Amino acid sequence: ALAGFEPLMPKTAQEKMIWACLIAVMIVSCLQCGAPPIGNDALAYHLDHPKHFIQNHKISYLPLTRESLWPFQTEMLFTIGLLLQGTTLAQLFHWSFYLLTTVSVYLFGRRHYGTNAGGWSALIFAFSPVVFAQSSEAYVDLSLTFFIFLSLAVLWMRDELGDQKAGVL
Repeated sequence: ALAGFEPLMPKTAQEKMIWACLIAVMIVSCLQCGAPPIGNDALAYHLDHPKHFIQNHKISYLPLTRESLWPFQTEMLFTIGLLLQGTTLAQLFHWSFYLLTTVSVYLFGRRHYGTNAGGWSALIFAFSPVVFAQSSEAYVDLSLTFFIFLSLAVLWMRDELGDQKAGVL
């Protein structure tokens, strides 16, 4: 059942080139997390609301902001990041979903279509301009992408896993 998860070491020159590009883009985007946040949504509410929650010592409605009524999932990770370190750790939480989604795309492609398909799929995803640009910001888009992708991957593998195991996942 886990045939698609053999050791990940690249074997061909093309695989090595793909891995080198993936590692390079991950390093660059990770380093960008150390810069101050500049994203409009990040400054307007993704980081601002958790800051208010910390200051008020509770999660509550914030007057004059419709966003404080929205469900906050990834923002709760941002709250932990702000509590423990600051904006860099909060941005790294979003970056981790960039890494996790890229690895998931690679493994899914590799499992179902071969190593080259998995590598190129991960490379295309990681280098997509909107994905790369948001990877180092305190946004929630890549966490949503990660969970939707995993949901679709489990749906795709439902016959292989069986309905009960797929339902649990």
